[in-house]
Amino acid sequence: DAQQHDMLAKHCMQLGARADALCRAAGTGHRQADIPQPQHVQSARHNLSSTESYVPLVLENVTGGPVGNDARSSGGSVKCEHFTKYGEEGHSLTYFRGNEH
Repeated sequence: DAQQHDMLAKHCMQLGARADALCRAAGTGHRQADIPQPQHVQSARHNLSSTESYVPLVLENVTGGPVGNDARSSGGSVKCEHFTKYGEEGHSLTYFRGNEH
């Protein structure tokens, strides 16, 4: 439903902001992203014109927010890969991969 969608979006934005703050504070640890694209989907107008880099992170003490149909009640950790700059200036991106749902 719309309320659950809004709650999930807000929680993800909060986690992304935490990841961004950690990356900016550390200033190091960036890895170049390898994002291969098949020739048939490549487009100069739609693909990134810059080489992007990310920082692998583990966010600790993550509470609240939906996880599947439940809410995470106690502080756990969440793995993510955070791009402090993705594409145009002012855009960031956080992938939450390899986590239990």
